[in-house]
Amino acid sequence: MNGNNLQSVYGEVLAAIERNELTFPVFPEVAHRVRSLINDPDVSAQEIVSAISGDVAISAHLIKVANSAAFSNLPKVENLRQAISRLGYMQIHNLVLHVTLGQLISPRDPIISRYLSNYWSNNREVAAHCFVLAKTHSKLDPDRAMLAGLLHNIGAVPLCLYLDTPEFKLDAEELYELIEKLHVQTGVQMLRTWNFPDSMIEIIAGNETIDEHAPCYADLIKVAILLTHPAGKEIDCSEVKPAKRLDLDSEVCLNFEVRFATQLAHARSLLGIEPKQQTQETSTAMPPPKRIARPAPQVSTPKPGLLAAIFRLFGIH
Repeated sequence: MNGNNLQSVYGEVLAAIERNELTFPVFPEVAHRVRSLINDPDVSAQEIVSAISGDVAISAHLIKVANSAAFSNLPKVENLRQAISRLGYMQIHNLVLHVTLGQLISPRDPIISRYLSNYWSNNREVAAHCFVLAKTHSKLDPDRAMLAGLLHNIGAVPLCLYLDTPEFKLDAEELYELIEKLHVQTGVQMLRTWNFPDSMIEIIAGNETIDEHAPCYADLIKVAILLTHPAGKEIDCSEVKPAKRLDLDSEVCLNFEVRFATQLAHARSLLGIEPKQQTQETSTAMPPPKRIARPAPQVSTPKPGLLAAIFRLFGIH
């Protein structure tokens, strides 16, 4: 597809967004039940068990996570109630949401299907890094940070749903470029439709109130994207304001995977990422986009245009 045709598709999709014509997937019922329950200060563990136990796949996943390497020093969990007790209500919510989001759509287009496969893998890595970064700052909640990481580019989902038709035949780079331009707008609409709190929507929209000197959840997302994108190693963290607010210098960023290996392994276990998956999940990545995209494709040698786009994202001149 040439540039003019891509611009035409962009205009058509943007018009559909502005006319509220995009179809948003229905918020998963089990995730809705769990979210409603954890917002109740008087909720009991048995109520959460009852809300989840009907879904065998989710129940099995939660028990598996509760018995993962992150809890290898604890007795084996035998049932869902024990898993909920070990993981905590907010972490249960995040895991249920993660599992159910992956089941929202089954695209027919192979390029979109591959994009979404990379998307879910990348989101889990961003969420794991957000969780670890939040643990270094007492005013940031790691579970909330993980949720923000899982949702940071949720707007890609309705866009993929809309574009999954022979009418829009985009190649991989065009798909990345289009989603990167529009995913924030569609993500905000989708989260509003799903009745997420305004505070989370503001994080995803990038409108979170920022103290010049105190880190916020939007900072966690930006730095997590930087740390998980291969081209991110080309950036000097000392020039990145979100990294500065998180007290990260270039040496820490370059060696983050090594320095925080134990904490990252714990976070990945919580998200059901097996150790062997950490290299396999991104081994079949798609061609790099012109802008740093979420999810980010694997690239071996960053192109000058890509680095310039990353610099713009982080306000580096």
